Amino acid sequence: MKLLVSDFDGTFYTGENPIKKNVETIHRWRSQNNLFMLSSGRSFESLMDKVEKYQIPIDFLATEDGSHLFDKTSTLLHETNMSLDIYSALTPLFHMDHYEEIQFGTTREYENAFPNNQPISSINFVLKDQNITPEFLAEWKRIKAIHPTYSFLVYGYGDTVFFCIKPQNVTKSTPIQFLESYIPNLSKEEIYTIGDGDNDKFMIEEYNGYQIGINPRLRKCSLKTYKNVRQLIHDIETQKVKKREF
Repeated sequence: MKLLVSDFDGTFYTGENPIKKNVETIHRWRSQNNLFMLSSGRSFESLMDKVEKYQIPIDFLATEDGSHLFDKTSTLLHETNMSLDIYSALTPLFHMDHYEEIQFGTTREYENAFPNNQPISSINFVLKDQNITPEFLAEWKRIKAIHPTYSFLVYGYGDTVFFCIKPQNVTKSTPIQFLESYIPNLSKEEIYTIGDGDNDKFMIEEYNGYQIGINPRLRKCSLKTYKNVRQLIHDIETQKVKKREF
């Protein structure tokens, strides 16, 4: 049994025609008793919209960069939430007004206001490049220095930058680690990951990981660069894929 974990935007989805071919390939992959998981920074609701729109056959969904894991019936299997002790420390950042939005990650959706009755998995400050001020960066670094039990991550998508705060060590690798013990007979040697963004780095370097595109920060940790997901699956099926030694 093998598990393939793919990022969605820029990896599994690169256009309307390519995704149709990817879906066909995943049907073949799963017919061989293999498993497929989409892993995204999107919320559950946002990612499920895409799964339903393109009729993507999935076994698992990992959302909000590893904070939540769902099975194919949309049952929550695992999640990691934040303690609210950091919320008051972020007050200076909340009072700045140059954001595109502030996102509060909950189990199924990002909220744009603090959700009083739900646990929070992450807080994202979303800015355009030109709106990142020295004052914001200084405050971000100050808060980061005094809260070592949280991860302060920065991801770029085009001219938009996400400054993300979440519990320490929660990455796209987190739900995969859970599945290693959850799924009988799944070995680390047979887990394959592929992505194109900075938030894919952790799962790419921890497992048999591969890159789509030309992100220079992924080049050092990727075993190979592929043009699409289909090429990776072909190499796995024909035993031509480059693998790590664990």
